[in-house]
Amino acid sequence: MGDAGLGIYLVCRGGGIFCMGRWQWQLILLASLLASVSSVHALSLDKDGDIRFGLRTYSAVRVGTENTETSDTARILAETFPHSSAGHIRQLRYFLEASLDHDLDPLLRERLGVQGLLDRLRISRLSYNLVFRFEYEGIYDFGPSEYRTHEAFNSFIEPILNRPVDPQVVGKKRRRLRKDAVWRARLFQAYLQFEVGDLFLRFGRQILAWGETDAFRLLDNINPLDPSFGGFLIPLDERRVPLDMLRLNYNIGHVGPLAGMFVEGFVALDDEVSFDPGIPIGSPWNFPNAVPTGLITVATRTPNANFEDARF
Repeated sequence: MGDAGLGIYLVCRGGGIFCMGRWQWQLILLASLLASVSSVHALSLDKDGDIRFGLRTYSAVRVGTENTETSDTARILAETFPHSSAGHIRQLRYFLEASLDHDLDPLLRERLGVQGLLDRLRISRLSYNLVFRFEYEGIYDFGPSEYRTHEAFNSFIEPILNRPVDPQVVGKKRRRLRKDAVWRARLFQAYLQFEVGDLFLRFGRQILAWGETDAFRLLDNINPLDPSFGGFLIPLDERRVPLDMLRLNYNIGHVGPLAGMFVEGFVALDDEVSFDPGIPIGSPWNFPNAVPTGLITVATRTPNANFEDARF
């Protein structure tokens, strides 16, 4: 599977019933083609380029290429819920990210006349960054019935008890699916950064990635990953969860034959983790055996936003 260039992907996962006429398919395909071209723009908002606005947006459509076989209870335990047939849509993802970078140095030094104070404090390169992110998953509103409705939940037979799932459990699972997997709009990052001599400081909600890779992480384990909006198929840059942290970087410079030496550390006071809220039952990105049942109650312990549970 891979990026087809227009944000259309093929995914080997299983299906359901998608009752749509030819004209509806044509409208979805046309809208996807028009909206799915990835777009990135940046614009300076003042003549000196101290205020910069960036925008990145795209849509992605993924289609399953295999059925999920659910012919008997034993097979259900090894398959992914809900059942979905080949050719059914697995994802209608819409993504928008807007960023604002503002360099405060010229404003403070030249226009407000506090250059002497900044020089005495040895503060330079003072700036802030704001990032807004919007994500929407359309299969729960416009997709096949196994994701759009509660039919798959109501027709599912609990493997151990051999009975339909309790309607209250169905309602609870469906509400969580709608709450955690449909849409999010949030101030994604917001931080202030500056330098004091050779020391660089960044304070606020941010992402700190060490040793970035495209598909997996080695040292890049500071920020948790959010799997709920497309699992491992979503790029790492979009799955990292920002944390409230203080980042410090001290520039050492040259040491013998080595250049560009620095020491970096951080402390994060945050309660964000990758497993909460996690992937809800009913999502096409959940793991096998994640089926609706009233027998299992999942309890999670998340860290508190204090020094005792700090990450550093």
